[in-house]
Amino acid sequence: MRSKSFKQKTSKTCLGRKDGTPKGLSKKIIDKGQPTPKKGGKRPKVAEGQELMFAAASAFQKSASRPHEDLDKSRLFQSIETADDDATTQLLSQIYADLHEVSFDGLTKYTKDLKLPPFWVPDPADASDSGWLRHSVQSRLILHTQEMFSVIDDAYTSADDRAVAIFNAVNSVRVSPDKHRRVQSMAWKEERRRLRYRDFAASHGWMMLSIVANSRAFRTAGHAIESESWSRLTQAITKNSHSLEMFAKIRGLDWQTALINHPSLANRPWLTKNIQSNYELKPDSPHHRIVPSEPTVLPMRPSQEHDQININDIVFDPNHFTSKPRPAYWPSSLHYPVDDPTTRLISYGACALCNNSEYANCGCHPSTHRAVIRPLVELIQIPGKGVGVRALQPIREGAILHEYVGVLIPINADPKDQDIVYGMAFNPTPQRGFDKSIVSISSMRYGNWTRFINHSCASNALFRTLPIGRRMRVMVLARRDIRFGEELTIDYGNQYWTEDKLCKCGEPECKYGTRKAIAKNTPGGRRRRQEEIAAKESAKKRRIEETEAGERKKRKKRKKTRWW
Repeated sequence: MRSKSFKQKTSKTCLGRKDGTPKGLSKKIIDKGQPTPKKGGKRPKVAEGQELMFAAASAFQKSASRPHEDLDKSRLFQSIETADDDATTQLLSQIYADLHEVSFDGLTKYTKDLKLPPFWVPDPADASDSGWLRHSVQSRLILHTQEMFSVIDDAYTSADDRAVAIFNAVNSVRVSPDKHRRVQSMAWKEERRRLRYRDFAASHGWMMLSIVANSRAFRTAGHAIESESWSRLTQAITKNSHSLEMFAKIRGLDWQTALINHPSLANRPWLTKNIQSNYELKPDSPHHRIVPSEPTVLPMRPSQEHDQININDIVFDPNHFTSKPRPAYWPSSLHYPVDDPTTRLISYGACALCNNSEYANCGCHPSTHRAVIRPLVELIQIPGKGVGVRALQPIREGAILHEYVGVLIPINADPKDQDIVYGMAFNPTPQRGFDKSIVSISSMRYGNWTRFINHSCASNALFRTLPIGRRMRVMVLARRDIRFGEELTIDYGNQYWTEDKLCKCGEPECKYGTRKAIAKNTPGGRRRRQEEIAAKESAKKRRIEETEAGERKKRKKRKKTRWW
């Protein structure tokens, strides 16, 4: 019988274990984030600095397991076997989510959620060549990739020789028939996994394999799904390869170290040089880069010729309003031009996120509140439409996506100062049945990804002004369920379009695609149409009057002719 001290020793883990927990921490410590007291004794004191270590390990465990706690038995891997394309796209969406979680951006988010000290994740300015993650965390991510490469090395041997070796190894062990079948099944699954990874590296390249190896969903799919489902998944990855590459690189995911340091690639200097020099993109804001419509050598470029800066809140500067007259519908309780026009007044109602009716006690903000989902999206180049936004995860109807932010400018600003592309008129009470805007929101220079949402006459999202925190905010809401890979669109409204600016959404029910449709469906078009109709009626009336006057003259002339 083993002693108590032996159990305590074996409860410790070491570096290199599959769960990736730090050396010297028991499973209970990882789960609860604190040392486990001895039986019948007091809880031991925690050394200075260890609490952060426990919290970091716990955070990594959570990030590595979400959102699939048991991928082998999840509905996702069961439904993908039914040749369901939706299940394939959901699995691809999970790969994106995994890459986001293990990258700098994702770990920073979990640091905030768990209220960890901000120095747990290093500052981007101090990023090393191996990535933006601390070595203790990054090494565990690299471990998955190195294990995968080791599996590929074994797969390069002859398949027939391996089959014979597996058969002999299984039959040489005297076990029960049931256990014999289970061992055989496990052996063939392992062999299938090796061949799949080898073929994936041959068809998609080592770089793409190194990127997707950081996804737990991809690693599990390597042995958990059948051949037909695996083929659908690899085809989906091929279709989105440029997107996955840019998604991982601009988030600081280290995909190079595992390739460069792996022994099987040591004698391939051409590959190492290619990895270090080509196709490289430095970490950047995910919404400063665009995935082109056609594959290119470097599928990344700046989103605009001039710098565009991402912000999380509206920018208000009273100096922009000092030379302009007070708008007619400026709230009477706000001093012009000193007070922020987006201020949430008591009469505007309770906060849409927490239902708090008191202005001073509400600290809700769209960039931090969990009710605002802030989905994974990317900028894409769409032929004929320019830059658009593509959803990288399924979005449910009614979800609040993000806030449309920018710089507040006067509604009656000079034409040279107006933003006709990214500008939006702001009315704090649009639900009251009248459109009396008081300012404009310009996101030409300062904004976020919502400024790139294109128009569609059959849009899947909409703008809604909601009271949130201390401001009235223009939020983007999903008006229906949005699938992975679908472009986010919004109806710009009938005041945006003119005869010189036609809609190109291509929808069957397009309302602004022709001059005739513009004249019918826009206020300016209807006004011009009424003016044209009035002008035609006036011209017709003049012609009739001129005709009648001419007829009278002719009759008089005929009478005079008869008399003579």
